[in-house]
Amino acid sequence: MKSRSSHFKASRSKALLLAVALACALVFGGACNREVRGTFAWASNDDRGIQEPERSLLLATEFRIGREDLYFFDYESIWWIYQIQGGSYEANGFLAALYENNLTPDPVEVDLRRVPIQRDGCCDYIRQYYEDLAPGRYLLKIAHNSQVVDQVEFYVVPPEGPAGIEAERNRPDQYGGSDIEDFDGVTDAFESGPESASPPGEETDDILRYSS
Repeated sequence: MKSRSSHFKASRSKALLLAVALACALVFGGACNREVRGTFAWASNDDRGIQEPERSLLLATEFRIGREDLYFFDYESIWWIYQIQGGSYEANGFLAALYENNLTPDPVEVDLRRVPIQRDGCCDYIRQYYEDLAPGRYLLKIAHNSQVVDQVEFYVVPPEGPAGIEAERNRPDQYGGSDIEDFDGVTDAFESGPESASPPGEETDDILRYSS
């Protein structure tokens, strides 16, 4: 009798777990086990001539959404947002890794940091910035618990734009001979875009605004 009771309890527990799993799938549409997904948005500040502590108080609050044809001047501070739009995640499990994708067969890591999650209204997001980046091509990767969940590529150009890199074709030791050609496709987008180096393209009409 005791054995039959134990078997009944075990069966009831399995049925309960199955019911919970089914409810999770039906009610939340699989949200219990979804991969993290999100949107990148960008801003830039020209803080030349501004000294500390005023420089550290400059905080971008308006960001343009974009993933393609992203370029910034090498004298700008490059701000970026990653707005999380779905998936299940741990708030303290995110890393941001920046790679320089210029002179070597594989990208070279130049910055790695743990990034905190912030909340504004209904959404969680990551807000960070880079400064003093040399001209070149960069790859930004977002990882959660050591798994890459998203990435985006952007360019940093000298004040005269990609044309300035073209002028360095005879100096491959500075920018990398084979990689200079990769900037050819950026020149047209740069010259047709706004002078503020905001990311051009179809996605850039959308703006994200965040308070400090």
